[in-house]
Amino acid sequence: MLLKIMDENKFSSWIVLLILLTCPNSYLCKENECCSSLLLESDEVVHKQHGDRLGFYTQLGYYGARPAYRQQGGHFFLFYHEDEQHWIDSRYFYGASLFSKLVNEMDGYCLEEHNNWSFYNGSDLMYSEVLTSNCSKIEEVCCKEISISSANSEVKTGNQSFYHEHPKESLGIYKSI
Repeated sequence: MLLKIMDENKFSSWIVLLILLTCPNSYLCKENECCSSLLLESDEVVHKQHGDRLGFYTQLGYYGARPAYRQQGGHFFLFYHEDEQHWIDSRYFYGASLFSKLVNEMDGYCLEEHNNWSFYNGSDLMYSEVLTSNCSKIEEVCCKEISISSANSEVKTGNQSFYHEHPKESLGIYKSI
C-alpha cells in the first residue's frame, strides 16, 4: 500500500512539473481564455463625454504579457498598465497613459473579467456601474441591414415636398460592410 501511494505521488509530481514546464507564467497560459473582441459600452452620461472611446475593440497583441486592444474604426487602445496596476485607455498607442480618460481599477489578466470602470468627468475620476467591457463581436451585435424610411416621404404641401431632395435621397436600405 505504501509503495502504491509513493507511485501516485510521483505521478502527481510529474503532472505538476509538466504543468510548470508548459506554463511557467500563469498569464501566458490564460492567453486563449481572454476575448479577442470586446465591446466597451455605457450610458448617455459617459457617452456624452467619452463616446468616441466606446465601441468595439479587437486584440492587437500583448502589452505587459496581457492582451492589448485597438478600437475598430477609431483611434483608441485598451491595455493593462503595469505601473498603475489597472486597465486604461490611450489615444495614441498602448503603453502611453498621459491622456487616459477611462480606467478599470482591477488587476485581472483579462479585461472582461471584472467591470470596475471609472471615467474622468473633466476634473475628477468618477466610478460608473454602467461602463462595461464584455466579449462581443460587431457582427454578432449590430444589424447587417437597416431600413430608414418615413411615412411623410411622399407627402406634399401644395407643390412643395415635405422633404427637400437631399434628405429624401438619404432614405433607403443600408447594409453593413
